[in-house]
Amino acid sequence: MHQQRVNLSLGGLAVAKGLLSTEQADAINLEQQRNDKRFGEIALEKNLLDLQQLNELLLVQKEQRIFLGEILIKQGHISRERFESELAQFKQDQKRSAELVTVDLQSLPQHEVIEDFLDMTLKLLLRVAKEQVKITSVSHTGKQFPHTIAQRIKGDRQFDYVLALPEKLLLMLCERFLKVKCAVVDDLALDAAREVVNIITGNGCAKLSVRGMKVSMEPPRSITGAAPDKAVCVGMSSVTADFEVRFYF
Repeated sequence: MHQQRVNLSLGGLAVAKGLLSTEQADAINLEQQRNDKRFGEIALEKNLLDLQQLNELLLVQKEQRIFLGEILIKQGHISRERFESELAQFKQDQKRSAELVTVDLQSLPQHEVIEDFLDMTLKLLLRVAKEQVKITSVSHTGKQFPHTIAQRIKGDRQFDYVLALPEKLLLMLCERFLKVKCAVVDDLALDAAREVVNIITGNGCAKLSVRGMKVSMEPPRSITGAAPDKAVCVGMSSVTADFEVRFYF
């Protein structure tokens, strides 16, 4: 339910900025009800917005949520009473979800290591790929993704850092990282994904060194197969797609 509230606001902002017509935003909202996709995902698929426009909308939405509410109210998309009620509920839902994820992470045996590497993942994707990413879940059962890149950490801490990606996100990383058009997953795209993993783990290992741990890294590699039983699988959500960061201890 909270996703519908966010998508309605995003559509209203796109209309207010002249990026979408009211009819286009309404059509996207209608399609959401049929297939449970994100507003931004549908807009990208229909070529109504490009990735840069969508990320800019999300940034404005985050920084000016109250201003966004005024736009929606003035354009008749929502009443002031409903907006204030849904905004309060949305904030409560977001806070509760974040608290639950934090509790799940901190209950893990090596949570400090995991949190260091997750922090590096979020920062790199924001800096290099311009992707706003949030943590959505923590479990020991990974989902199926077509592309999985792993890098072994050795020394005082031994584990694999694993990035499990859908094709869409892998291609986007390739384009943003190499600044070239990537239409198919080829050796170039996979090399870019491996280098992204290498940068994340390099920075993560630097943080471990500050904690007094001696660690080193093997080269990143592509792997196949399901996550092992003792894996920690962290669900992540971005504008482009959902993915996972995993830790194989």
